[in-house]
Amino acid sequence: MAYTALYRKYRPKTFSDVFGQEIIVEILKNSIINNKIGHAYLFAGVRGTGKTSIAKIFAKAVNCINNTTGDACNECEACKNLETSDIDIIEIDAASNNGVDEIREIRNNAKLVPTFSKYKVYIIDEVHMLSSGAFNALLKTLEEPPSHVIFILATTEVNKIPLTILSRCQRFDFKRIPLEILKQRLLYIIEKENKTVDENILKLICELGDGSFRDTINLLDQVIDIKDVDENFLYRLSGSLPINKTITFFEKIVAADVSSVLDEIEIFSLNGISYSLVTEKLLILIRDISINNTISSYFNEEYINVLNKFDFINTDQIKKINSTLLELISDLKKSTNQRITFEIYMINIINIFNEESNVEKIILKKEIKEEIKTEETKTNVLEEKNDLLLELKKIRINNTLATADKSILNSINEKFSIIEDYISNKNYNSIARIILESQIVCAGKNNLILLLKSLSSINILNDSIIKAEELLSKVFENDYKIATVLPEEWSQIKNEFIENLKNGKKYEIIEEKNVIINKERSDIEKEAIEIFGEENITVN
Repeated sequence: MAYTALYRKYRPKTFSDVFGQEIIVEILKNSIINNKIGHAYLFAGVRGTGKTSIAKIFAKAVNCINNTTGDACNECEACKNLETSDIDIIEIDAASNNGVDEIREIRNNAKLVPTFSKYKVYIIDEVHMLSSGAFNALLKTLEEPPSHVIFILATTEVNKIPLTILSRCQRFDFKRIPLEILKQRLLYIIEKENKTVDENILKLICELGDGSFRDTINLLDQVIDIKDVDENFLYRLSGSLPINKTITFFEKIVAADVSSVLDEIEIFSLNGISYSLVTEKLLILIRDISINNTISSYFNEEYINVLNKFDFINTDQIKKINSTLLELISDLKKSTNQRITFEIYMINIINIFNEESNVEKIILKKEIKEEIKTEETKTNVLEEKNDLLLELKKIRINNTLATADKSILNSINEKFSIIEDYISNKNYNSIARIILESQIVCAGKNNLILLLKSLSSINILNDSIIKAEELLSKVFENDYKIATVLPEEWSQIKNEFIENLKNGKKYEIIEEKNVIINKERSDIEKEAIEIFGEENITVN
């Protein structure tokens, strides 16, 4: 016997089998009990939430002879006839039957009385796919329908349905199925199939199902007989991306690291990751960032700490990213090369953070590099660049410590709030936000050390270092060179500084063009206390 897919095997046959759409079921049952049957219904909602299943159940229940509960009895002659023949329940896929001729045929056939039922029911799935002419033809039938005909229109894109059609239908909006209901349904199927599935894997299957019964059960069907299924396997199977990888990908975007973003997209392609699903994940993330920026305690503490990495993203940027992602979802459906479409849109988002970037130049630069450089050459260039940047950072930290002065630091901190005035400045708004989230932990004659909490913020600031130093010179009325550090880095630098003072080593100014760092330093412990403040120094 041919195998029956689980979603078909466990498809609800009566209203009592339906889960997750209780309000809709209750209204439809009451309309049958009270004999208040409409001539046209519109079922709208995302895929796999029960639109077609409930349409079939309703079509059967409305024709049941012994109906006293609003549900089909499955025992009367009408129920038995509909079980074996679909002559009075006609299903039409509008995706492949979307022309005027098909709808005209429906109009002509609708005039004929049912063969053995009270009502002839037309279920038109994906009705939004009908052409304009077909909608006009359908409208004429909906305006003056025969008394024995019921239309049930199902759609996943209700926004594409003409208002003239909407206004003539009773509309029901199908919600996504909650995780707990999905889980209970899967547990029921697993028990019936005499199988076992790990609790964590079951939970992830429900999450990846995204509120769709059909998608969730299909995913279970694919793994139910596989031993030792892990989370990575499920993500690859579903074409989705874990939240931690989504966050890592977005960090590369906001850091304007074009090469890394394009490399990550290459990995998506190799692993069969769905660009549409990645886009949806990014939409959810940008929505969560927006909420977190407005309500600081909305999410759990762990997730808040993650979202705080992106609190420098302003409202205008969030709006632009959201609009870009929504456009991408639409274009991916029409694209013949989704990867290229996705790449261009990701670069567009990068440009939101780096307005000086140019999409064409970036793509051309990457293509030229790939043509004229081997992987080894590119690696060497990158390492050389990183070494130089690290060397420069060390020099700037050294020079800050060499001339560190608590009075300079106090003066700077007094003026620090002035940076807020530049948030509304078009040239400095992004940089101002990042600097405001930092802490100036040490100040010298011409150097500052800025402490930032996240690597992504440091990368963005370092990429716009000239503009950042420009802004600081305006605020503090002095030309400062800056070095950026993470909390753990600063702790190590501070401890090393104290140790050097204990040993009588001295910090001396080093010219930035000089590549040799003199590590001979000397001073006394109380100088460190004077510079950093006693509350920040632990003397061993």
